[in-house]
Amino acid sequence: MGGIKKENTPVIMWPCHKGPNQKFKYNKSTKQIMSLHSKKCVDIGKNGAFVQKKCQSNKLSQKWKYQNKK
Repeated sequence: MGGIKKENTPVIMWPCHKGPNQKFKYNKSTKQIMSLHSKKCVDIGKNGAFVQKKCQSNKLSQKWKYQNKK
């Protein structure tokens, strides 16, 4: 996301640098992944890419399942 907080900004993979735009939190109860920088949730865009959008707990495209495989 490169620090951009706008709606529908693509989530882009970069090498880790511990910047604020690389910090996310998973909410177990809503099953959403939220950017701590933009306060928006990871969603699926029109072309299938990951984007950031306003968090809406009823949107299925913002529901993510966390599995810890050891």
